[in-house]
Amino acid sequence: MHREWIIRPRFGSPLRIVRWTEVESSFQESHSSHQVDAIMDALSHDEPLAAEIYHDLTGHASRDHGPIDHRAWEHLRRAFLQGHYVLASPNVGAREGRLYTDDPKEVPKQKTPVSIPKLIAALSQVWPQLNGTGLRVLAAQYVHETDGGRSCYNWNLGNMKSPKTLPHMYLATPEGSGVNRRQYRPPDPTTRFRAFHSLEEGAQQWTDYHRHLAARRPDYLTALNAGDLATVAHILGPSGVVYFTDNETVYADALQRRLREVDSQLGSSH
Repeated sequence: MHREWIIRPRFGSPLRIVRWTEVESSFQESHSSHQVDAIMDALSHDEPLAAEIYHDLTGHASRDHGPIDHRAWEHLRRAFLQGHYVLASPNVGAREGRLYTDDPKEVPKQKTPVSIPKLIAALSQVWPQLNGTGLRVLAAQYVHETDGGRSCYNWNLGNMKSPKTLPHMYLATPEGSGVNRRQYRPPDPTTRFRAFHSLEEGAQQWTDYHRHLAARRPDYLTALNAGDLATVAHILGPSGVVYFTDNETVYADALQRRLREVDSQLGSSH
């Protein structure tokens, strides 16, 4: 039986719905080598579609180049291996790959959970001024903001909000605290979040935010490296830069719990 797929650029609108028997996959950030072999085999029987994807990938007008050559096929294979293009089951796409607007900067949300050791390694590469404690505090914030990675989408490690001018996605989100807490639904601007191509880009952009904050508030880096969660929450909270809108004490307590989770995975930092 044929199975229906949406073929979609990582950041952009769907290219086409295709019906392939050979390909069994799922909507994800990348495909395994075995899955890509099946995709390439299916594309070999549909060269117009292969040329269309190559044109979308490179900006080359396929009609000007005729049939795509061996180098182009290798280019396509790498694009699927690296996750620049994905196959989306329409049933899954309705839940996870949905687009809410016609804005070309909007991308579908895709789960991109990151293990704590991998996250720590990525953060240490882009912000060497963080000591071991500081790295764990940011990891605890990642765990809190993304529910342990279960709600980490498009490599947005800290649930950073986004302007319309940058690649973004929409996520239902609560804001405020207590009786003022309210749930917002896409495409309300409050639900617009940054979207990144990779863990490396996500780590770079997230730490850029924190580094710029530390440049304005030197006590912020000091608090991170000292594990002073009350000060971290105060600087990030409603009376500071409004990174979050919850109560500062509640947020600091949540970071403390999440920090214990990080320590349990990595072992004591002392």
